[in-house]
Amino acid sequence: MNSPSTERDVGGSYAMDARALVLAVALLMSAALRVSSTTVEEALATCYSPSCTTCSYGSNCGSLTILGTTLYGTIPANISQNLPNIKELSFRYVGGISGDARLSGTLPTELGLLTALTSLRFQGNPKIIGSLPTELGQITGLTNLDFEDNSLTGTLPAEPNLLASITRLRFKGNKMANNFLGNLLMFSQLESLLISEASVARAALSNTIPVSSSLTHLEMSHSNLYGTIPAALFALTRLETLKLQGNDLSGSVPSAIGDLTSLSTLDLGDPTTSGMLVGLPPDVGLLSNLATLRLGGVDLSAGLPAELGSLSMLRELHLSGSLLPNLPEEFSNLSGLTYLDLSGSLISELPEEFANLSGLTHLSLAHNRLSQFPLNSSSAQLSRMSALVSLYLNDNQMQSPIPTEIGMLRDLSRLDLGNNQLSGTIPSEMADMSSLRFLDFTHNKLTGTIPSIFGLLPLLTSLHLDHNHFCGVSNTLPAAVTSSVNDITFEPGNRFGNECPLSWECCSTLHNIPTFCCLSSKLGLDDDHMWKLCRNSC
Repeated sequence: MNSPSTERDVGGSYAMDARALVLAVALLMSAALRVSSTTVEEALATCYSPSCTTCSYGSNCGSLTILGTTLYGTIPANISQNLPNIKELSFRYVGGISGDARLSGTLPTELGLLTALTSLRFQGNPKIIGSLPTELGQITGLTNLDFEDNSLTGTLPAEPNLLASITRLRFKGNKMANNFLGNLLMFSQLESLLISEASVARAALSNTIPVSSSLTHLEMSHSNLYGTIPAALFALTRLETLKLQGNDLSGSVPSAIGDLTSLSTLDLGDPTTSGMLVGLPPDVGLLSNLATLRLGGVDLSAGLPAELGSLSMLRELHLSGSLLPNLPEEFSNLSGLTYLDLSGSLISELPEEFANLSGLTHLSLAHNRLSQFPLNSSSAQLSRMSALVSLYLNDNQMQSPIPTEIGMLRDLSRLDLGNNQLSGTIPSEMADMSSLRFLDFTHNKLTGTIPSIFGLLPLLTSLHLDHNHFCGVSNTLPAAVTSSVNDITFEPGNRFGNECPLSWECCSTLHNIPTFCCLSSKLGLDDDHMWKLCRNSC
């Protein structure tokens, strides 16, 4: 990690006394430049200069990180002449002006003359093209190659020195050649591999699994892979992170997944349209260190294994679009969950024990088949979910009123109830939800006037009320609401311009009111003509 004491703005002033800076740099034996509006050669020349404090020790410079904001130009061929003992060299784009900024061109073969290198990093420069120079094979101690988010092509040099020394490869977001994945098999010392979105040609997953028994991090997401999950993968028993999402994988998730007991992150979700993984074996319960599990789009129509409930370390569970019909009773044992996405499944109700997941901060049940507001059998259930920050119940079939107990969710920031059939009025208890920022009630059957309580919510910025049965003489919102909420939609689809009808309870006490009036009132006054008749009768 770069110490703030080593950072210097080219053309600017030091952030600390020059003598203290010299001492700090001498102790760290490293240098870091934050470069702005300059070419690479100019930046390096500043470092090479004897008057530059950060590199005044010349050939002893052990680590150089250039953090480019508007850095541009090519890597000079003479880079090795001034940094013969450099061990760590990093050119990282850290944001700022786009366009002509960032490095460009090919990598010079002279990089291979930096024989003391252990780490070489070029990150976030999409104008760096070409292939890796084979001369990198002259470096015997190179352990880290990080070329994330460039536009490199070609493949990895199959040089014996590299094959025997590289422990960390990162090529995410490049445009590597067809045989790039196959060459990975030759790197026997890999501990971390990240090649997601590397634009490689379609390849079988079984032909790309590295043989390194030291591998702890494997990320091959969106890498145009296909086929079943091979047995070779489960020989990598030190794996802590496995990400294969966004590929064309098919077949069942093998029971051997339980052999990867060191896993903390497992992502098999988002298969392509032509692939479909099926099921989750009971052996998943053996992954006692698992903290994040993503299976979005995996076919779980046969249900979840009860053994999933034994994963006491699980914090995030993503099951969107999984066709899940229900939740097993043991699901409620996942008391450590903070993030749960069950959207796009076939769930029609939640077990009463679901409220045991009291640590949840994010819950999505959108696009399911819920017919009633969940967790509403008693006030105790909703009160136990008081840690929720975001709750998505949109696009279900809920026909119940909004429960008054929802006011207990005082940390809730986002609430989406749109596209249901919710009825009744908005409960006044929502005035207690002081953390709310986003509220969506669109496309329901909510009635009554729009309450002014929304103006009492100090953080509310987005409120959507259109396509309901709200009414009132005025088609404007209460001033308390409009003065505090920036993003509001309340038309079309409501019934402003008339007084609200009497409630069904009131109408039902008047014997001279036609039966259809009371029925239409209780059913939400769907028909405008019937609504007017009922109002006139009352």
